[in-house]
Amino acid sequence: MTFKQAIYIVAAGRTPFGTFGGKLKDYTAIDLQEAANRGALKQAKLSPEAIDITIIGSASQTSTYAIYLARHAALRVGVPIRVPALNMNRLCEFGSQSVINGGQEVELSDSNIVLCGGTESISQAPYAITRQEADEFALQSEKRKNGQDEIFDTDEHPRPQTTIEQLSKLPFIFIKNAGIVTAAIENLLKKVKKQVSDIDLFDINEAFAPQFLACQKVSKLPNEKSNVNGSAIVLGHPLTASGARITANLVYGLRRRQGKYAIGAACIGSGQGIALLLERI
Repeated sequence: MTFKQAIYIVAAGRTPFGTFGGKLKDYTAIDLQEAANRGALKQAKLSPEAIDITIIGSASQTSTYAIYLARHAALRVGVPIRVPALNMNRLCEFGSQSVINGGQEVELSDSNIVLCGGTESISQAPYAITRQEADEFALQSEKRKNGQDEIFDTDEHPRPQTTIEQLSKLPFIFIKNAGIVTAAIENLLKKVKKQVSDIDLFDINEAFAPQFLACQKVSKLPNEKSNVNGSAIVLGHPLTASGARITANLVYGLRRRQGKYAIGAACIGSGQGIALLLERI
């Protein structure tokens, strides 16, 4: 949709992205969203009392209370009990969809300030667990001692030592001649009456390298404006959290470059896609 009034993003933040089974493996998606909520509220200098609704996306529901994830993550940071919370799932892109839904809340005058986001803990998704693994973890838990908290502020996925020779040895996982849907960006540009040349930054989720390259070629996206900080191939793709990362990245990217417009986009499971246009004021 195209908003009839200005919808402002006043703060944006995220946790670092961890590897599967990495430093964040013991943190639930609720824990991670709580940390992001606290950071955003602090950055915006907003009291939790100012929030009118919380809208959070999560696809995997990997912890006991994930069915109430948005509610728990809001209450933990002091958002009042009276304030509603909405849990939604649009697979890979609800991080961006939450911003759109939040904008709709403001557009309809139902809310003034909306806390939006997307969170995922892939490490806690159900996988086969052996008895030995369970026993070893129980022993570890028994022996573990309290210590100083470790500061974790760096993404675990980037591998700066990667070479083209190493990448060329990876096996193919796509069927030859299979089609890829790349309509979201073009539909968005038509709706807002803009051209690719009007856009200063693009962040297209790199679900796979061929998927990004197809979008870039079909939409004729300039390389110097596209995924300038890397995307999911280097950072990881924790489903719903990726859309939130893309939106926040573009907010800061426009500020650094003094740009005017940015587009974030991603494919979504079962042949869907989403694209979001941001304007720096």
